[in-house]
Amino acid sequence: MTSMKGHRRKQLMTGRKTSGHNRGMFMAYSPKMDADLIILGDLEFIHWATELETNPSVVAYRFDEDVDVSVDEDDADNFIKLRGIWVESRDGAVALHQINPNEKLDADRKSIRILYRLNDHVVRQAQLVSITYAYLSLVAYQLDFWLKVIAMASQVRSYVLENEIELVGTHVQLMKEGTIRSLLEGVDIPDQALALGAICRLIITGSIQVEVGKDGFGYNTVWSRHD
Repeated sequence: MTSMKGHRRKQLMTGRKTSGHNRGMFMAYSPKMDADLIILGDLEFIHWATELETNPSVVAYRFDEDVDVSVDEDDADNFIKLRGIWVESRDGAVALHQINPNEKLDADRKSIRILYRLNDHVVRQAQLVSITYAYLSLVAYQLDFWLKVIAMASQVRSYVLENEIELVGTHVQLMKEGTIRSLLEGVDIPDQALALGAICRLIITGSIQVEVGKDGFGYNTVWSRHD
């Protein structure tokens, strides 16, 4: 019978074979990273828009990152090179996300604890997260919603917006909840594009929470203050 460690190692090695799938190329701007990105793969693009860029708990990420990892905590030398999406969370946790395009039935996200080391050779703990085709198919309906939020934040990328963000943030604290229309009507920002850009930046950072609907992001989108 295969041991748990053996099973995990098999999972890890299988994950290495998933990087050569359908590699459509997308160019996008990330307000969170303040960088232009090239994203390879339809599934990666869905994952980027619905989680990496718009999940407020994620503070940084890098695609196609090669990392030395191990699932064997008893053997500090048993490392292999693994490619995935490097993800840093607000609480300091690190994860390596891998897209599994072959699993079209199981929509559960699977996570195992791993060790990793960088150029300083210090061994640290992280999570290896497998994200399946089935899971991404379930969240794909959110894509248009989040792409519009990202686009509105991106169109004002050359603006600092400190004043606009402060005005929106103050009104959010006072109103606590409402619609995007009521939020726009409540802030004294003459240029609606700047107002929407400030709102969308706050959505991406998590200061404003929104209800994702199939009708897309718009004036009737419901928001609430993040406590």
